Amino acid sequence: MRHTLIFSLLALTACSRGGATKSTCDVTVDTLDGTQWAMLEAMPDKTDRENPKARMRWFKEDGKLKVKYTAASLGDVYTYTCELKGEGADVEARCAEQARIRDWCQALEVNKKGSCTPERLAELGQVQQTPAEVEALIVDGKAWVDKYRGTEDWNKVVLNNNNLGNKLQGLLYAKVDARRCRLRISDMYMTIYDGQQKVDSNPVGTNPFVKLEGDWLWDHCDDGFKLVEFEEPQPPADLSEILPPNQRFHPCGGDVDASGQCVDAKSRLYYHYLGDTAAQVEEGCSYTFDVYAGWQPVGKDVQVGQVDGKLDWTWQQEWNDVSLQPGVGVLSMVRYKTCGGAKEKIDTLCNAAKFR
Repeated sequence: MRHTLIFSLLALTACSRGGATKSTCDVTVDTLDGTQWAMLEAMPDKTDRENPKARMRWFKEDGKLKVKYTAASLGDVYTYTCELKGEGADVEARCAEQARIRDWCQALEVNKKGSCTPERLAELGQVQQTPAEVEALIVDGKAWVDKYRGTEDWNKVVLNNNNLGNKLQGLLYAKVDARRCRLRISDMYMTIYDGQQKVDSNPVGTNPFVKLEGDWLWDHCDDGFKLVEFEEPQPPADLSEILPPNQRFHPCGGDVDASGQCVDAKSRLYYHYLGDTAAQVEEGCSYTFDVYAGWQPVGKDVQVGQVDGKLDWTWQQEWNDVSLQPGVGVLSMVRYKTCGGAKEKIDTLCNAAKFR
């Protein structure tokens, strides 16, 4: 009887890839397409919590498995292309950003002239470009390095292109943790140092990721400066009075922890786009935007009005403990225009307001 019970429990908790064993877990590397995941972060009190600041969405494009990944950034979203390695329970998705061949070539050439070749680049990792594209980028990279070789700036060029912190390609490895029915993610990067490939860990490191429900932002931030937040409905008449983002702070209005960090904001801010892109109306076009607070939607297809003949890209946001990251409110605006019935994206703006 005891052995029967043990085998029954094993059958319930098994999560095999392509096996015949009945399982309550439907997670396999083959079924990642269309799923979203967030890092399960260990907290000081020994509990775990989902942290959507580090999140990913898997999808297929042109027959290849890909993943959009934030790497715990407030506004960056990176795209990786994946290859499956291994078999059975040991299968792993090994994913890489598109190779920046010109940068790879510069790192090789500052170490040894003539060392940047298509064969050497292929040895260093995943290269998604065509042979013709690779050749053109090699020529470009070599020419750039040769321009500085022997000049007074040479040592600076070598330092910038030959150091361990020169992140040349993001790497991400994903395996299914069958026992817990979740993913085990390793967030890495590749660089070239003294002509040799080096792989190191990004800040997220190796952590479990669990399924993430709901609607989330997956657009990379194109501009993190021109969407500006104010405590008053209108910006100052003299825009030179606006402080840089790292110097702007707003009252928390709620709970502050022992370190002075705002953990429960009760604050209203007004957002204005102060740039020149899509500032004027084009004849026959209409304008809308989607807005996200804490990377989740709080406004969809918001119509853009006009003030003094200019488009008025504005939003009012009530910040609270649900939408707030510790001490920071991350707001994103995805802008669109529709001309002749065709809707196209203009850009994605982002803003990180600080509370204390």
